[in-house]
Amino acid sequence: MNLQQDLLRRAAALIRDRALQFDDERWMVDQDEHGRLIIGTYGPEDVDPDTGTSTSIVADLSYGDEPGAPAIAVPAANHIAGLDPATGVMLADWLDTAADQWSGGRLDQAALRMARVYLRDTEGGDL
Repeated sequence: MNLQQDLLRRAAALIRDRALQFDDERWMVDQDEHGRLIIGTYGPEDVDPDTGTSTSIVADLSYGDEPGAPAIAVPAANHIAGLDPATGVMLADWLDTAADQWSGGRLDQAALRMARVYLRDTEGGDL
């Protein structure tokens, strides 16, 4: 196994482990009772066709009165919610597949860049 494959497998394992901690939860952009921007989490048992979806707070992205803060916070919240646990598992599968079938092509290089960024941000340092 080469260094690139090892890096892809490390990132995939870390992403998968973190995603599986949340079981079958989904994430969504929501507001708390005060109207602050949050990432909410919910499972199948939290969805009721009559009352809507009940969420628990995963992250609070409320922002102060700084100019431009909502323009940054709202897209960031959407990005985070889009990478919920189910998506994390699929991302880990992609990185594992790239490691298994490593040829150094464009898709492999894209997977490697993703893995490097993820590990840099979670393990610290440059990879």
